[in-house]
Amino acid sequence: MTDRTDFWWPGSGIAGEADGDLKYDGRFGDPVSLLRARRERDHRLRSRGIRSVAHWGWSDLVDPDALDGILRGAGLPRVALPDPYRLATARIALAPRHSVPRLHAGAETGV
Repeated sequence: MTDRTDFWWPGSGIAGEADGDLKYDGRFGDPVSLLRARRERDHRLRSRGIRSVAHWGWSDLVDPDALDGILRGAGLPRVALPDPYRLATARIALAPRHSVPRLHAGAETGV
């Protein structure tokens, strides 16, 4: 069986997985089965020499302390401080989109 990872830091022997919450909310199958498959895949990766597999979600991505804790907890050394600009743009890009009411032809816009 071939397994892949989202991120790979060969110098540290660490793999990373960006797991969105949608993956485990039931729309892609039974969450318990999906978590069991993830655990089995992580075990296969570790049996091939990967030291650790770090998992994070979107909410962790935009929280520098949470992501730092996950990556450092997996054994990955910090090589740079968080970039506030990139984190701010990630927060905006990952924010839920609210639907905007559509105007019908001939509707007044107030402009």
